[in-house]
Amino acid sequence: MATRLDTAINDPLAISLLIGTNDLGGGKRKPEHIAASIQALARDIRKRAPEAIFLINSVMPRSRKYSRDVRALNVRLREIADMEGAVFVDLWPALADADGALRKEFTADALHLNGAGYAAWVEVLRKELSVLSLSNAPGPQE
Repeated sequence: MATRLDTAINDPLAISLLIGTNDLGGGKRKPEHIAASIQALARDIRKRAPEAIFLINSVMPRSRKYSRDVRALNVRLREIADMEGAVFVDLWPALADADGALRKEFTADALHLNGAGYAAWVEVLRKELSVLSLSNAPGPQE
């Protein structure tokens, strides 16, 4: 993703970053290493778009097997969002089941969202963006 920033960021009003789940696959990279890469990317994004609303989405739940690592990475993503002036968007409550897996009604393969899953994600984003747009709206003219 870092190699695409030159063409991906062109004076945006908002940036929504969802990254990390593919890095967890296969267990080759540990959450702390993934978080370090994401923090470097977040710093670069913030430098390129200092005025943009910046949302860092949590890693979405996957199968129960990945639950512990996803949760550990999400703790770090929340910290990164705070450090880089971004808003952390916690998708876990909307998408996870009681076992820490992606809710069955939101996926066919325990990884990729289906239409209902995307709709649930959009609702979380909509709430975050509506709060942010209200807080950044100009006040009444004096």
